[in-house]
Amino acid sequence: NYFGQLIPTLILLPYFMAARKGHIANVSSMMGYFGIMGYAAYAPTKFAIVGLTEALRNELKPYDISFSVLYPPDTDTPGLQMENRTKPRECALMSENVKLLSAQKVAEAFVDGIIKKRYAILPGEAGFVWKMNRHFPWLVRWITDRQYRQARRKLGKEP
Repeated sequence: NYFGQLIPTLILLPYFMAARKGHIANVSSMMGYFGIMGYAAYAPTKFAIVGLTEALRNELKPYDISFSVLYPPDTDTPGLQMENRTKPRECALMSENVKLLSAQKVAEAFVDGIIKKRYAILPGEAGFVWKMNRHFPWLVRWITDRQYRQARRKLGKEP
């Protein structure tokens, strides 16, 4: 996740800096601004992408290089289908009411955001969750903690 975006960025930056223009668009995830159970290995890589993008955005502003970061919600892709086969049952229960976006909708939002030079591209429910987490992080944690407890109870596991 992280190095797959860092390396091409580092390759492109000298050319963009010489041209004094360019646009880097990175892909994070909703897990790039909050984490839940089952994503302890994945979420930090997505946080790292956000940190990289934010730092480079500021550092390269004098070169007129702009940046975007996509925060897609659950997207109907083969990758998500594979993830659903292996993720913890609690996590599956927590996400069973999440509305999937099509890959087409996410791609359209990404391209539109890049064209408009938006920094944060938040398709579907990602925008609402991002705003909630930014302004009411305690509430988002309370909701996710509650969903986790309910999922464990449903599976007959001790709290």
